[in-house]
Amino acid sequence: MKRKIELEKLDEEGYASLYVFNIDGGDYEYLKYYSEFENDKKVQWDFDVIDRRIEKILEDGAEDEHFRREGKAVKALPIETSLLRLYCYRISPKILILGNGGLKPRNKKEPEKNKTQNFPILNKYCETIRLIGDEIKLQIKSGKVIKKGNELIGLKPFIIDIPDD
Repeated sequence: MKRKIELEKLDEEGYASLYVFNIDGGDYEYLKYYSEFENDKKVQWDFDVIDRRIEKILEDGAEDEHFRREGKAVKALPIETSLLRLYCYRISPKILILGNGGLKPRNKKEPEKNKTQNFPILNKYCETIRLIGDEIKLQIKSGKVIKKGNELIGLKPFIIDIPDD
């Protein structure tokens, strides 16, 4: 389904900038994630680890060692074993797009079932941020958006096709 995507810079304290996005003018996906899990006692430790990692990324940059790889250019936090995931797209070490995330329970008896594609909502979050990040990279390559330091200049809302649930 065709959806309107808007990105906004959330934070730029230090070396890197964080961008967030909304779909069709709704709430920013990262802020939905943050609101859902910031006071959830069963994942408080996991949430705090992710929050501290984001602070570190702002200071030092979005280097690969800060993330768990989740397929083509999509990254996840935290690196450590955790029930909670936050999906991100790394444009460069200075620019990171934060998406949404959620609980990813582990199946110890059948570890092959622990892949993101086995969790429909997480797979949708992962695929959505991949599509958005890929579009931003295309816009940079075509010159519509200019990557200058830790900023994306000329960023405008755009339409992409995001598969329905």
